[in-house]
Amino acid sequence: MTTNKNKRLTDSKYIAKKEFEANKLKELTIKGISLTHADKYNFIVEGNNSRGYFGILKAALRRFFVLLNGEISIAFENFADLYEDVKPSMPCNLIDIENIKKELLKGLENEKA
Repeated sequence: MTTNKNKRLTDSKYIAKKEFEANKLKELTIKGISLTHADKYNFIVEGNNSRGYFGILKAALRRFFVLLNGEISIAFENFADLYEDVKPSMPCNLIDIENIKKELLKGLENEKA
């Protein structure tokens, strides 16, 4: 009986891990700065010889934007508010990575103009 219970527990942990891997945010890299969904506790932002661990996506996006553009913008802050409650433990398959990339690049386009 214990063996079956242990097997079911092992199987359910394996399934949960596979589901998490399938639904995690894909790595995003722009100009040598990267945002990685490392595990169910952290989003990691790396670049310019620094590394930061963040428990919510909004904070990670804010840090990414600052590393990319040098300062935060009100427009990006308003955009980042959309991700205020998104934690690394949540399925992130509904996050529009292309939209995030577009918003991050807006600061660079404004700088060139």
